[in-house]
Amino acid sequence: MDHHCVWTNRCIGIRNYKAFLLYLVYLIIGGTQYTYFFIDYLSGDGPDYLQWFILKVIFVVHGIPCIIVTAYSYFLIYTHLN
Repeated sequence: MDHHCVWTNRCIGIRNYKAFLLYLVYLIIGGTQYTYFFIDYLSGDGPDYLQWFILKVIFVVHGIPCIIVTAYSYFLIYTHLN
């Protein structure tokens, strides 16, 4: 057992690290799709500043932490393999 992840409520170790990384990648893909469709929705009837503010908050709260955790996990794998 490597450590317990409070976000997935599971232990992250060697046997399930691939599933954990896929979970992080799917979070990024899902967030990107959500952002794309939200921007597409906003462009239909003109920009509303409150909606653009909400979009930015969603990106900061969801997107940046997911990208950082995924990049750090891949960095740990890379440094362990070399």
